[in-house]
Amino acid sequence: MPGIASLLKRLTTARPQWRLPRYGDMPFGLGEDPVPACSGGTHASLPTDSGAIEQELLAPHRRPADEEPLFFELMTHNKQGGIGLVTLPMPDTTDRCMPIFTSPVRAADYMDIAGDIAPNVGFMHSSPAQLLGMFRDVEPKGITAFALDRCARCAVFTSFMTRSITSVDELLTVWAISKSIATVRLELLLDQASRQACAGDHAGAMVLCYNVVAHVAVEDPRPHLLLGQLGVATRNARLVGEARAFLRLLKHDALEQRLADAQADGVPDFGLPGRAWSRA
Repeated sequence: MPGIASLLKRLTTARPQWRLPRYGDMPFGLGEDPVPACSGGTHASLPTDSGAIEQELLAPHRRPADEEPLFFELMTHNKQGGIGLVTLPMPDTTDRCMPIFTSPVRAADYMDIAGDIAPNVGFMHSSPAQLLGMFRDVEPKGITAFALDRCARCAVFTSFMTRSITSVDELLTVWAISKSIATVRLELLLDQASRQACAGDHAGAMVLCYNVVAHVAVEDPRPHLLLGQLGVATRNARLVGEARAFLRLLKHDALEQRLADAQADGVPDFGLPGRAWSRA
């Protein structure tokens, strides 16, 4: 593996600093994916073609640079300077799989939910070029696969063989495919949740928002904002407080204030900011 000193410089965020808030009423397992049920009634302006989003993410003005920090790996460390890579077992083989995340919030959520993660785990922030080099370093040690944004609440996950990734362009293509599919799911769920909230189906909208937080995009502020507004509508002060805690962690002060104002007025506002995938 790369030198210990260079790895420790990239080992940035310790676990206690990223302990996430929790929704007390969110069930651990949320059942079947609700996307197919709501996809037929979506607005024409919503992104339903993940291929178009993939192309947008890889366009020259959006493509991450080879040396730009983009990925988060989970590393164990001790006072003696020893470090190790957190890996997952793979079926029907003794080889291991490396979980890789696209945001520190997703990595922290995984660590909170996966009960077998050691307490001395931190995040290592890597560029595409650094991660590609790490693949080559760990393959002889039996770590031959990786999973992007592994969900700790799901029993099944998609993995990719590291040896199939031979260039930064190939790694970024996998990243863009994963992000584009997640974006389509995110927008479909949020659109359906917002429309159900406006129609008065507050319970159904909550379930959809909980699915987004649990399985799709815990780092997106919009499901938290909508959950908070649903808390206002149902006079659930605890839910409002939990949503505000997430918005505060994500540093969306204006949205937290918008939720606080709605709570003070007692009038929910189910409008949501624009799409995540179209932001610069």
